[in-house]
Amino acid sequence: MLAKKVLQLSKDENESNEVAITYSMDNTEDEREAEQCFGADFGDDHSADPMRDSYLFHLICGSKKCAVISLHNHPSLSKISLVDVRFFLEHPAIKLLTVVTNLGNIYYLVKTNKFNWGKAIEIFNEAVSMNNEATDLKALQKASEHFLKNCSKAGIVYEDR
Repeated sequence: MLAKKVLQLSKDENESNEVAITYSMDNTEDEREAEQCFGADFGDDHSADPMRDSYLFHLICGSKKCAVISLHNHPSLSKISLVDVRFFLEHPAIKLLTVVTNLGNIYYLVKTNKFNWGKAIEIFNEAVSMNNEATDLKALQKASEHFLKNCSKAGIVYEDR
């Protein structure tokens, strides 16, 4: 449902550019409260930043009971980027990060009960080093893939559908 929502918002309200939806699972006992736990940031063709919006910032940093779901689209059809990974690791309340391409491919990162922040940062830093040494697009993609292939060692589930 949220994947369709982000693609619809992107198409109808943001010229198919990136849109980031943030949804806090706090206080969702009734429909009115659930509506108050949802927000969107309208970005450009390469990025969206939910932290620049004060309401979304509050949802991400103020979640108490459960998880924050952060979902955005990638018009470029790319998988989860290192920028996405950094955002996912920076914010403890974000338990699920989802990227949807404009063709409907869906990629997930999920922090499990075995999530190890130190190990995740170690793997992320390895990927960043690879990224910094990259000289072409293939090498940049390989850096992101390094994190995605190894994140399970840190208690993070990566899936693509």
